[in-house]
Amino acid sequence: MRRTTIAAALVVSVAAVVSSLVGVAPAQAAAMPAAMKAQYDHQYGTFTPFTKSGSRNATIVLPQNARSGIIVATFTPTTKDMNSSDADFIVRELNSKGGPTGSIPIGLSGKYTGRVAYGTDSWRKPAALEVEAKGQWTLKFSQVSSAPALTASGHGDDVMLYWGATATRQFRCTNTRVATCMLRDTLLRNDYETIPASDNGSGKDLSKRITLSKGPSVLQLNAGSTWSIR
Repeated sequence: MRRTTIAAALVVSVAAVVSSLVGVAPAQAAAMPAAMKAQYDHQYGTFTPFTKSGSRNATIVLPQNARSGIIVATFTPTTKDMNSSDADFIVRELNSKGGPTGSIPIGLSGKYTGRVAYGTDSWRKPAALEVEAKGQWTLKFSQVSSAPALTASGHGDDVMLYWGATATRQFRCTNTRVATCMLRDTLLRNDYETIPASDNGSGKDLSKRITLSKGPSVLQLNAGSTWSIR
């Protein structure tokens, strides 16, 4: 038993070293431990993935067990004029009375592909999502625990899970003047969102030293460009 334990520890240690060499973001297990997944599922719920699509405005009533989740969204507008309101793609949360919760997971103009989260603040818990769009759109819904683990780099909107220890990293975002670059962090134990980094609409490249608090947490990256966390 002792030999097995030591061997397992060596494997984890080597994996961590290899990960650091290839620039992978803060060390955490390669696969989410079952106990950690249980924490995400307890906080945000579980449901069978489903897909909604359309080509115009729509209201999507959320199942009771899907008031928090992840959306992989795509949108192709009917117009190529990005200055036209016909190119807008907006997805906003609605409460049980049909009013806005104050959260807009997606709000931009032009062709879009990205991963976003909704309902991660328990006090919001949307009952529906309102889609404003003129063009073909698809929203693929899945539970929060299905989001990928934090990675070192990417492009555009993304949602990632972090369950590692407190770590300091450099966050960089190349601004394309298309969208504000912002990193948001929601710790399960706090149940509210903080913003470790944002360009505040400056239109300039962003580079900031950030601290990732000990997980589990949900990290949301809103960007119209390339970003990295190393």
